[in-house]
Amino acid sequence: MIITNIRDKESNIDYIPSLLIIEEECFVHPWHEESFIELMNNKDALILVAVCEDDTVAGYISMLNVVGEGQILNVAVRSAYRRRGIAGALVSEAMRQANLEFADTEFTLEVRESNMGARALYEKLGFVCEGIRPGYYSDPVEDACIYWNRNYGN
Repeated sequence: MIITNIRDKESNIDYIPSLLIIEEECFVHPWHEESFIELMNNKDALILVAVCEDDTVAGYISMLNVVGEGQILNVAVRSAYRRRGIAGALVSEAMRQANLEFADTEFTLEVRESNMGARALYEKLGFVCEGIRPGYYSDPVEDACIYWNRNYGN
C-alpha cells in the first residue's frame, strides 16, 4: 500500500473516477467531480490516496488548511479494504504532511455520533470529542461529534 499526495500530480485528474466510486460506496451524499477538481486546485488542500499493489485506490483523505488548523473533510475506505489500517495510515500521513507544509498542529473533523468505528480510530490517534453539532447530518438526521487533536507535534 502506497499513500500518495495527488494534489500536485499532473495525473491527479486520473484519480477522480476512483474517488467517485469510493464516494458512492461510503457516503449518502457523495461529492461530485467538480468538488474534487476544486480541491485539487486549492493550494491549501491535501488529498492523499492509498493505492494497492494492483493500482486500486483503496481509500482517500481530504483536508484543508484553515488559518493554521487542519480541517479533515473526508476519510473514506472502500468496504473490501476496511479493517486493514488504511484509514489510520491516511489520517496520520495527512497530519504529518499538513504539519510540514502548513505548520498545522491542530486538526479537527466531524463524524456521525453513531459511527463508533471511526470515533474509536480518531480517539486512538489522539482526537478528543469537544462538542456536538445537533442535526448536522441528514439521511438519517444525526448529530455530529466535533473532534480535535490539539497536540500534534508537541
